[in-house]
Amino acid sequence: MSVKLNSTLLAYGRAFNFAGRQANVGLSASYTVGTARGTIFEEQQEVRRSGLGDVRVRLSTLLRGGPALSPRGTGRFARH
Repeated sequence: MSVKLNSTLLAYGRAFNFAGRQANVGLSASYTVGTARGTIFEEQQEVRRSGLGDVRVRLSTLLRGGPALSPRGTGRFARH
């Protein structure tokens, strides 16, 4: 038996201000195409499948700590 799978992942992430705290959201989805070949009851068989994998969404926020900063106030080299 042999199996060949090809998969592609698409992901997006974004940080934002949520109720005065830093938050971020992440979204990812995969698409997979595969072929399986083998012998079943002494006969060669092949099957192909493709489709969208699990879609995942992640949302997180700081419950404690410093407040969210504006884009101008972030980073090591921010101007003051």
